[in-house]
Amino acid sequence: MEVARFGRVDRKEAVPRLRAGEPNMRVKAVLRNVQLVIADVEVSWNGKLQSSPTLCAIVPDEHEAGERVIPLNTPDGRPILMNWDNAMIVPK
Repeated sequence: MEVARFGRVDRKEAVPRLRAGEPNMRVKAVLRNVQLVIADVEVSWNGKLQSSPTLCAIVPDEHEAGERVIPLNTPDGRPILMNWDNAMIVPK
């Protein structure tokens, strides 16, 4: 059996097993000045224009005169990871 960083890996399984007391998650940094909002986001989806309430993070943009709005879920409601590439600039 191989030993992984956060637990044992069984060769039959690709998912590591966690041992009691071992950390499986940690906070690398806390982002300050971030707000969580529900925004009505409009998206072109399969050639149609659709809008839906979307959970978003608003981050002040230091280089632009505005804010970055980063969606945290898809238009159909599935959660997604916060990705800076998905940010939309909203002018102030």
